[in-house]
Amino acid sequence: MVPARPAPQTSAAGQGESEPQPLAGCEDAEYQSGKVKGASQRFYPAPPRAVMAAARAALRSLDFIIHEDTGNDIEASKRRHIGAIVGAGGERLILHFEKAQQDGQAGTLATGETKKSFVGRVAQKSWTNAVLAQIACHLRERR
Repeated sequence: MVPARPAPQTSAAGQGESEPQPLAGCEDAEYQSGKVKGASQRFYPAPPRAVMAAARAALRSLDFIIHEDTGNDIEASKRRHIGAIVGAGGERLILHFEKAQQDGQAGTLATGETKKSFVGRVAQKSWTNAVLAQIACHLRERR
């Protein structure tokens, strides 16, 4: 069962653009909305295999196409949508996973970064934090 998509939120500029966020019903205390530049990291108290499976599910549920899935890395792109904003979609998300420890607990450190394309750059958004939050929700569902 895939939860319904969240309703679009009006940006601070008042342009009606929706900000990337996890799906409705995905409550994640560590989710940070807003514009993110550069890479973001998140620790999950689960083995890399489980986190990568949750990442694949999160990417599919957020309308990404997975292009590469090798070893400890996943590269995906947001599906393009034709609409009021030309060029929406097409962002590339690169995720890297490695075993880690945090506060004495074994788990996985995920590093993600959104890359925007030259075409449609104005309409594209950083999806990194939304995907990292959605991964956490998928991990909670599997328990």
